[in-house]
Amino acid sequence: MQNKLKLKIDKRSLLFIGLWSLLGLSLIIFLVLTTSLLRINWIGNNLFKDPSDPNNTSLTYHNVKSQYGSIRIYSLTMTLGMITAVGFSLYNFYKKGLSSNDLAISIIFIIPSSLLGASFFGKLEDDQVRSFWELFAFWEGGLAIHGGVFAGTFVGIIVFYFIGRRTKVSLLVYGDAIIPNILLGQVIGRWGNFFNHEVLGAPVVKIADKIDQINDANIDKLFGQYLQNHSRPLWLPDIILKNCLSVYNGESTIINGVELQKDNLVLLSPIFFYESVLLLVCWIVINFIIPNIGRLFNKPLDQDQAFKIDFKFSVAQFFVPWLKSTDQKISYKDAWKKALTNNTEDNAVEKYQIKKAEIDASSKHAIVKKWQTNELLLQLNNKNNYVLTRSGVAMFSYFMLWNVVRYVLELTRSNDNLFISNNKDLSLAIIGLSIVVGFIGIICSQYLFCRLFRKPGWLYEIEYFSVVKVK
Repeated sequence: MQNKLKLKIDKRSLLFIGLWSLLGLSLIIFLVLTTSLLRINWIGNNLFKDPSDPNNTSLTYHNVKSQYGSIRIYSLTMTLGMITAVGFSLYNFYKKGLSSNDLAISIIFIIPSSLLGASFFGKLEDDQVRSFWELFAFWEGGLAIHGGVFAGTFVGIIVFYFIGRRTKVSLLVYGDAIIPNILLGQVIGRWGNFFNHEVLGAPVVKIADKIDQINDANIDKLFGQYLQNHSRPLWLPDIILKNCLSVYNGESTIINGVELQKDNLVLLSPIFFYESVLLLVCWIVINFIIPNIGRLFNKPLDQDQAFKIDFKFSVAQFFVPWLKSTDQKISYKDAWKKALTNNTEDNAVEKYQIKKAEIDASSKHAIVKKWQTNELLLQLNNKNNYVLTRSGVAMFSYFMLWNVVRYVLELTRSNDNLFISNNKDLSLAIIGLSIVVGFIGIICSQYLFCRLFRKPGWLYEIEYFSVVKVK
């Protein structure tokens, strides 16, 4: 029986190794193909402008503008994005049984450091001459999201390292609860770029040779005339497309296959929209797909019997979270919650102490001993051998998926509006390196960290049993 079980586990391990290898290879192929097919080298250099408002890259249509009275839309979307990210992080803290006070303490340090980091890296390479302290003036715009994320993450690691020592919660658990929700802030924040008429890509099509008067009626007229002779350039609402129209103010040239002459009315690629939608998809993948991948290979067990899950009730509970499961009706989520709560081996503490004493008494290398001890913890805290998504996977998935999106969009941006201004190769290299770090972090979280850095009595993807004294 044991040999059959061992064979089954080995087959499953080989399957996962194959799947991870396939994912890594697919990622490499995807990046190589997109680089060869989508990369456009061009310099915007303020060549696309709204003649009636030189501060805007594109024309203003239907009164879509950056400021209404004293309300700046970019600042408003940034604030709403932060509130949304914090709100979902608070919900994750509640689900995991973490203290909301710890989240509040961290916010005091993380949000200011994120703003300062975003401002510093965003203004570091612009053309304006600034003093050192002016680089941190985040209220003046010119923010770099990578600078904000890296600075906030660095400070967050320090804060939650000390909080975790007190609460016995893994740093990776805090990272999983907070960092993926940055995506929601980015999703909302990109619409501030829409109102600012910025974060636009290369020309898509030429709409007209010239626009004489810039007003809604004239924009509608020229756009309508274009559609009489051409198919719709992008399947997006007019309110988006017409606010991405711009007037070319340079010499005759070809960009992205579009022949341009001075005063041409052109449609610019709405990169802000693509990024907003794709990052929302990434957030859904991280929160609803990745945590449940392993559950495809198992059924939640109630003692030795599988739970009888009511899938209609599961759907209802998804949309109405306060619905409670009963003995007669249990949801998919609650079935797994119960299964994982009752997943510790009988007499786990005694087994752990005896086996750990044997491991400590051996003459093996310290790293081998640590590996064997952590492997023992994994087994004793997972008697049904469920395939679990480990702590840290969600956090590193954020860094991988976000940078995959950013890499693809960076390929079409003008060279003077890149992460590293006027150096597309370096910009793509740094973003690509971030993808690699994210992917390696996922692998390490799933297979390495959990076998080297775990302790009894701490909270990870599940709470481990506590050992009062270990010999």
